[in-house]
Amino acid sequence: MWRDNDIDKAERTIETMMERTIETMVERTRYYIKASLKTLILYKGFLAKHSLKERSEVNERANPAQKPLAGELNRHAGQLAGALNHHAGQLAGELNHRVVALARRAQPSRRSAHRRAEPSRGCVRRRVRPSRESARPASST
Repeated sequence: MWRDNDIDKAERTIETMMERTIETMVERTRYYIKASLKTLILYKGFLAKHSLKERSEVNERANPAQKPLAGELNRHAGQLAGALNHHAGQLAGELNHRVVALARRAQPSRRSAHRRAEPSRGCVRRRVRPSRESARPASST
């Protein structure tokens, strides 16, 4: 039988794991936000230094692979959002996996729980396999 102490310990372990997972998610989110802010600042600096005419001339002369900015910025922001969602999903899945594993460890196996269960009241009849003679059908002659 599980004691209250064991259950409390399992709950504390789950809480600690959740806190660590949340801390990790926050750290990664901060990293991705900083990266996207740096990109935005660079883009803003470019926009501030160049007039609309100069920017369009730059875009016309630019190799399509090197074209700045609005498209690149959107792509980068999309990548960051996708990576953030991916990491959040991975962390949530990992947390769920650990919680399920802990819950399984906290529950006794069905077999041992069945052995520990109190016997039912009244006459308990054990199932006995029928003998070979009674199991065979009567021959029809």
